[in-house]
Order: sequence, then C-alpha cells, then structure tokens
Amino acid sequence: MSNVERIAEHGRGQRRRRPLRVGLVGCGRIGRNIARALAAGQLPGVQLAAVTVRRPEAATAFLAELGGPAPILSLDEAAPRIDVFVEAASPDAAAEVVPVAASARRDLIALSACAFLLHPDLRERLLAAGCRLTIPSGALVGLDGVRAAREAGIERVSLRIDRPCAGIEDAPYVRNHAIDLPAIAGPTVIFHGGPADACRGFPGRTNIAAALALAAGEDAQVEVTIVGDPERTEHRHEIIASGSFGELRAVISFPADHPLDTVRIMSLSVLAELRRSAGDGEGGGSRSFHMTKRSA
Repeated sequence: MSNVERIAEHGRGQRRRRPLRVGLVGCGRIGRNIARALAAGQLPGVQLAAVTVRRPEAATAFLAELGGPAPILSLDEAAPRIDVFVEAASPDAAAEVVPVAASARRDLIALSACAFLLHPDLRERLLAAGCRLTIPSGALVGLDGVRAAREAGIERVSLRIDRPCAGIEDAPYVRNHAIDLPAIAGPTVIFHGGPADACRGFPGRTNIAAALALAAGEDAQVEVTIVGDPERTEHRHEIIASGSFGELRAVISFPADHPLDTVRIMSLSVLAELRRSAGDGEGGGSRSFHMTKRSA
C-alpha cells in the first residue's frame, strides 16, 4: 500500500470513528422526515445530536415517539454538541442560524436558499468564518452542471416551473396581482422574472430558483417562469443554461397528487448530502452544491 493510500485509509477510519453530529433546525414535515431517518439508523455514521424549534411542545412529543434520540436545545446550546447544522425551517430560521454557525465554525446545510440569495451578507458571514454552506435542492437537478458551466462562462439560465394552480393561492405575487387562479382554464404563465422577485413573490416555493441563481453566479442572467395549469397532475422543473460551453438541459418531474411528494424529495436530498458529508462516498452530486470562501 502506498503512502497516499495509507493516508486516505487513515482518513476514512478517522471519519468512521466518530459519527457526524447533526443539529436539526426545524421539526416540520421535512425536519420530521430527516429525524425519523436518523433515529432509525438509515445513515450509518450520522447522529441526530440536537433539535432546535420555535415551539418545543409538539417537537417534544414527536421526538418521544422516536425514543428521544436528541434533546431540544437553543442554537447556542446546540453548537458545541454538533458538527453541522441542518436548516429545514424558514428563511428567518436560516438567518438566525448563520451567526451561531459562524461563531462556532460549524458547517450549514440549508434548505431556505432564498435567504442567502436575498441577503448576501448571510452567506458572506458564514464563508468568511471558514464554514461550508451547502444548498441541497431535491426538487431540482443539474446544479453541478450549472456550476461547472460557470467556469466557462454562463450567459443565460432559465428555470421553468410547470405546476398545478392549487397551492399558490396565498402567494404574495398572486394576491398583489389579483390573479384569479380558479378562472385559469389551461397552462398559463403566472410569473416571469428574476429569481429574487420569485423568492419574494412565492416564499417557500421558489428555493429552487435561489439555488439555481447561487450556482450560476452573479454574472449570469437568470430568468424564472412559473406556469400554472389546473389540469396538471405533476410538477416539472426544467433548467436550460447556455454560454460559450454550449447548452445544458436538465429536467425533473414528480407527482403532485399529494403535498408530501415535494417534502419527501427535499428530505431525501438532505439525507443524501449528510451521507456524503459522513464520508460514505455516496450522495451529493447534482442535487446539491457547496460554497466555501474560495468558491463564493
């Protein structure tokens, strides 16, 4: 065995000796899926070490059902006990995690990508502290391809979201523009604009647009189109990126007949990233991208 092989093997052994300790922020539908998987031992070498929530009553009962795998702690209490924060709550929660993670030099896996697009200072503070920011996006594929194309120069990126009209009735953009969703009879463009406006107009539903914009970089022109169709039975997300490298296309579609379908795919993307972070060698890939000080 060569010296390089011995060092690599030693590194793998070191990673396996101590589990990757996760501090879960948020215990809603996605957070609960993640907690269940970790409590059940689905990811060897990954341990749920702390849970942070705004309303501990419901989370306490849920965690008790799982056998009490982790205590409910504040962010400050959790930081010394964990290796990585997983934010699965809201943009406000992501903003609260960043200063604690930066101070404790803990990495962050964040689902609320819109927070980091709308507030660049959040990611700058985290990266300046030497922390790694990972944006998993299970409802989008092709992020690694977009990031690779960025090296050659991306001129234009588009994201088209085809979805049922149901589920966006309360979106600020729909309300502010008095869009009569029940009157729509077929595929109709509901929104066309930049990713920041998409995040503001459809909070909680356009993190994929923010993830794409962050992967493409500030110099890329990113356009987002949301098409609503009352007869549609699935969500479809398509990326088209073009530049001197050529053209990249990536599409993902999944059933829309149950609200938990999106929750499930987002949960799986986080679990895949945790598996990769634990040194299993699997996971990550086209469903996440990472930001460090060098790559920001």
